[in-house]
Amino acid sequence: MAAVLQIRNLALGYPDLTLFRQLSIDTEAGTTLAVLGANGSGKSTFVRMLLGLMQPLSGRLTWPNGRPREIGYLAQMTEFDRRFPIRVRDLAAMGAWRARRGS
Repeated sequence: MAAVLQIRNLALGYPDLTLFRQLSIDTEAGTTLAVLGANGSGKSTFVRMLLGLMQPLSGRLTWPNGRPREIGYLAQMTEFDRRFPIRVRDLAAMGAWRARRGS
């Protein structure tokens, strides 16, 4: 299978802090990718880069078939009243609302 995401020699972080460098990976369609690491190791920064919210310090990220129109993402911290009684599955489903209404 062909890669839908290719990352080559990626360095990611901030001007005064490189969180990781030399990351290379090919991800194929249908693959589940888990991003694991200690607090502060760059997991959220990596996801922000995949979403296009930040640029790598160096290296290359390529979507050979074009960047997906939508990428699902449930952030660790969201703005909601934590006293409001809501189940995790209902909170996650809120992110799929646009897809369900057909847009």
